[in-house]
Amino acid sequence: MKLFNTIHSKWLNKGLQINNKKHKAISKNISNVNNPNYEKKSTNFADELTIAEENTGLNSTDNEHITQHTYDWGPIPRDNREGKVNLTKQMTEMAENQIKQRFSTVRLRRYYQGLGKSIKGKIG
Repeated sequence: MKLFNTIHSKWLNKGLQINNKKHKAISKNISNVNNPNYEKKSTNFADELTIAEENTGLNSTDNEHITQHTYDWGPIPRDNREGKVNLTKQMTEMAENQIKQRFSTVRLRRYYQGLGKSIKGKIG
């Protein structure tokens, strides 16, 4: 039903999927911190967002809209040893990702609660 499958809900769900993918990569890195032959896994949010834009059919129709060319994610944190796992940085990334995951979950829950209230005809 179109009411439950809007662009807004698709983006909220995609955000959860991206955060989940990043969580899995970070978890794998942390679990292999003592493995000298392990190469660190990473998830690039900008790349994931570009894929999501292509898959959802979201189009930029205004010069003020965010496009792939205007993303500014700031400096990308790198571990001290290229390809190796820095536990402190991975734990920091995990905490940041958990905050983003919680935010996405709360937004999606509120979205569906709002729809439920609208269907029932309740205001508050």
